[in-house]
Amino acid sequence: IEIIDPETGRFLDLNEKVCTDLGFTREELLARSLGDVDPSMDPAAFKTHKEALWVSGALILESVRRRKDGSTFPVEVNMKWVWLDRDYMVAVVRDISERKRNEAALRSSEDRLRRNEDLFRSLIENASDLITVLNSQGIIRYQSPSSERAMGYKPEQLVGQNCLEYIHAEDTTRVREALAQALANPGLQFPAELRFRHQNGEWRILQAIGKN
Repeated sequence: IEIIDPETGRFLDLNEKVCTDLGFTREELLARSLGDVDPSMDPAAFKTHKEALWVSGALILESVRRRKDGSTFPVEVNMKWVWLDRDYMVAVVRDISERKRNEAALRSSEDRLRRNEDLFRSLIENASDLITVLNSQGIIRYQSPSSERAMGYKPEQLVGQNCLEYIHAEDTTRVREALAQALANPGLQFPAELRFRHQNGEWRILQAIGKN
């Protein structure tokens, strides 16, 4: 907890935790101002925050604190304007180093996931094999671009259609069974040989592998 003079920015009082975190003695800090321990708090920034605090009465911001040895750490500062015998700025300062590390780790994880998704999408988009994503009713939710080369259909012609409409009537029972098995057994693969109608009307034999 820091009590600050709104006119000069100097420390008027503070608790022992501030001394411990910053590595200064109480006497050393009482001889300093907020700008001495917060490198972002130059006179212009202090004036801006003071004016905002005067209007609202309270202000929460992220900043940094600089230790006596010159190292810094991120903090969250909850500031209030207090009127007693005179005006005071009271700051409750919390070390958020761990939160920042967690945020950085999350961003790194998200970046890796995004890169993996981009790689996965690129592999699918450029695959020579047909890659089809179906829902539980057999409706095509995604069709890889290779469908045009192999079957004559552009992906957008197949998406939203029921795959069974393009499969030979004698093969639909086998395909339904493979779909049911895949849905009931996540992670396992179920092969099915089927005849798929090319856009020109010919039947093409496909070796399909279903996986949930």
